[in-house]
Amino acid sequence: MASPHATPSDVPPPRPPLTWRAHAAAVFVTFHVACVLVYALPRPPVASDDILKHPEVKAELDQGFEALHRLVPWRDTPDEMRDDVLRIVRAYTRFTDRLRRTIEPYLELAGSTQSWHMFGGTPPRFPLVFVVEVQPQGEPDFVLFQDLHWGTADSAAMNFRHRKTHELLSYRSSASDKSAYAAYWARRWDDKHPDRPARRVRLSFERLTTPSPEQVRRGKADRRPERLDDPGPFVWERP
Repeated sequence: MASPHATPSDVPPPRPPLTWRAHAAAVFVTFHVACVLVYALPRPPVASDDILKHPEVKAELDQGFEALHRLVPWRDTPDEMRDDVLRIVRAYTRFTDRLRRTIEPYLELAGSTQSWHMFGGTPPRFPLVFVVEVQPQGEPDFVLFQDLHWGTADSAAMNFRHRKTHELLSYRSSASDKSAYAAYWARRWDDKHPDRPARRVRLSFERLTTPSPEQVRRGKADRRPERLDDPGPFVWERP
């Protein structure tokens, strides 16, 4: 009858001790992973005073903190709660900025400075651009007011909020939807140009061509904007 106890030949030999190279590799990999994780910490895109004072951003913040104050009123007013949260966010942003500046030289050298944008996918070859043009009272021509690129001071505050609206208007929208959106832009125009109130607003789409990396390197970055006929331009006139 066989003995239930293991014989010396069944006992595995002891593992040899790790060499200094194995320890060094483990330290390096741990350091690298920690740097990548710190560099990838999420951060608010914009927290400047100019953006926070933007009418749309301010209205959203006021509405959100009023609702939060009704649920968890840790301060006397919603404004005080908002200031508390903004202080925490800005302190966190300053802290992560210092960390990023410390480790960025190493990550640049290692080629590991990926951000959250790396998950955004390949840009479309022929993206659509939403264009808003306004014809002021008493003037014969339409004036470009905004488009999807929005190279204006408030672009960082508004681009993200309007992108989904543009997508919906491009493929499923009624005349009443477009009229409501055009009236909104007429009010925005009037706020900026009180001496030239809007008479008409024209909404349209342009198709751009995304140049290849080779074309960009050769200095050929023309995106060749082309006005779309379907959906065609929509003109709203103030009643």
